[in-house]
Amino acid sequence: MICLLLSYSVVYNMQNLTQKYAIVCTNPPYLSAGKLTDDLKKYLAKEYKEGKSDLFAAFILRCLQYAKPEGYLGFMSPYVWMFISSYEKLRQILINKTTISCLSQLEFHGFAGADVAICTFILKNSPEDTKGTYIRLADFKGHENQGPKTLEAIQNPNCSYDTQPPPATSTKSPAAQSPTGSPPASAKSSKNANHLEV
Repeated sequence: MICLLLSYSVVYNMQNLTQKYAIVCTNPPYLSAGKLTDDLKKYLAKEYKEGKSDLFAAFILRCLQYAKPEGYLGFMSPYVWMFISSYEKLRQILINKTTISCLSQLEFHGFAGADVAICTFILKNSPEDTKGTYIRLADFKGHENQGPKTLEAIQNPNCSYDTQPPPATSTKSPAAQSPTGSPPASAKSSKNANHLEV
């Protein structure tokens, strides 16, 4: 009887660990590689090598595994993955295996009491040839401006900070560009009109 109960428990836990979800939404933990323990560094290098630069990047990769094909993923993360060369492999995965439905790059003081360089974005867990929406809020200082300017961009897609990514063929990393100097729509699109340039 005890063996039967243990077997049921193992099967139940395995089912929960392998379950796929239609929607995955998270604010992953941020911790740069330099602050990780040695064991965690080794684990990330082995299991999530494209996301080993920071814990949030590994979480994004893990969440892609949790989501069903055609499922949606929502994130609030540092926006460094869009610009820094150490995240180039992560960008390639997001460009080639997902669709960035929308992305908002918040201003550095986008939250009251916190100075963080973050973005929010929604991915579809399949690549599609559709345009995403990109909103760059970096020019609007202060947390009180982020919400109203986002709503304004949604209501008026022709405003200057609601940027549709232009077609491009370059596959170079925009790492040399400042995040505040180029919109998140520094985009690629020989294949998908909504993806960041890699």
